[in-house]
Amino acid sequence: RALDPALGSLTVTDMGGDVVLRMAISPGGARPPALSSNASLGGRVRAGSLSGSVVSFDPQRDAALDAGSTQLVLQTAEGEPLAQCRATAGQPREFALCRAGGQYFGKIAQGSSADQFVLVTASRAELNFWGDFRKQCVSVTDPSGTLQAVTERCSADFDAKGSYYRVRVAPDTDVGLMVCSLLCIQHLSASR
Repeated sequence: RALDPALGSLTVTDMGGDVVLRMAISPGGARPPALSSNASLGGRVRAGSLSGSVVSFDPQRDAALDAGSTQLVLQTAEGEPLAQCRATAGQPREFALCRAGGQYFGKIAQGSSADQFVLVTASRAELNFWGDFRKQCVSVTDPSGTLQAVTERCSADFDAKGSYYRVRVAPDTDVGLMVCSLLCIQHLSASR
């Protein structure tokens, strides 16, 4: 289902139920929560893979963000912002991924088929997300086909009645980037 701003936020937990990340959801037209300028996309989750090139927002690119669309803000369990995800104007099937301070990191958009999304970073790195998005059964690969992450439905001991999916990532894969991308895809897939 689409991410509903009425939810306020989603929590990402470990398999024991302990909150490790939060995703704040802001309704269209609302400003996302205040963001510190020194956090980086996924920086507290796993440092390293995103420490390369950063392209700051310029007025033209910033104007292309759709202020009337749902905005997502990835936060630590304590509420410290890590990243922002915002729909881009004129591109109904695309989200811009930004660092906490607003610097452009990359975009995720519908691929060549309904079962594919592609993440392209400012430094031209690419990840392919493919599978059954409605069932949260997704594989993430780099251009050479190396598996970076997978998702699958699962049950949780801490809430046997709830509906959950598990994200498993390869070593040195940025967990924050995967969470942002997967939640953007969930929103885009549900709003078709």
